[in-house]
Amino acid sequence: ETEIVDFRNNVIFNWGFNSSYGGEMGQQNMVNNYYKPGPATKRDVICRIVEPWDTLGRWHISGNRVEGSRKISRDNWQGGVQGDYAWHQAIRAEEPFPVAPVRTTTARKAYRHVLRDAGATLPHRDGHDSRIISETRSGQCAYGDSYGAGTGIIDSQNSVGAWPLLLTYNVPADSDGDGMTDTWEIKKGLDPADPGDRNIIAPSGYTMLEEYINGLCKL
Repeated sequence: ETEIVDFRNNVIFNWGFNSSYGGEMGQQNMVNNYYKPGPATKRDVICRIVEPWDTLGRWHISGNRVEGSRKISRDNWQGGVQGDYAWHQAIRAEEPFPVAPVRTTTARKAYRHVLRDAGATLPHRDGHDSRIISETRSGQCAYGDSYGAGTGIIDSQNSVGAWPLLLTYNVPADSDGDGMTDTWEIKKGLDPADPGDRNIIAPSGYTMLEEYINGLCKL
């Protein structure tokens, strides 16, 4: 069965020698993504959205924004789809391949939404995620190893201060191991000895386990 890849509303920043490539025997949607070259991006691929490697894959590519190129942002096939240009007619799909319904924003909106909301943001981002978001916004990178200083491509987590120290604390009792504390289950009228009650659907439409997890962070 031919694979279908649906790649949309992502932010791609500071790729090195290639943003994406391949796609052999696949059907690819690449829709409304935001491409932003950075210090490590090679000049000959600075406007590359994708480099198909043969004529066996089919590609629907539209709505992607390449920062620094109005021409390619208007028409992604005018320089953003690279490789052998003689293949374009054979590999291009005018309509997207069918996937499950998904809300899609413009590439510009996706850029704002991803930088604001992507990742583990509650109750706040950790230092590494915050640094990556800041570098993406500014287009400038503080670290770099084999690619060179300030390129943003590191060889080891030790180059950026290693993993942060994560504080632990005494874990509340969870007698049935269902992921919800005994005190919370009793408060909600559940049975702390029954692990199956985590799957009960609450009035909100979420499971009780989801209700518990959602309550751990102040929104």
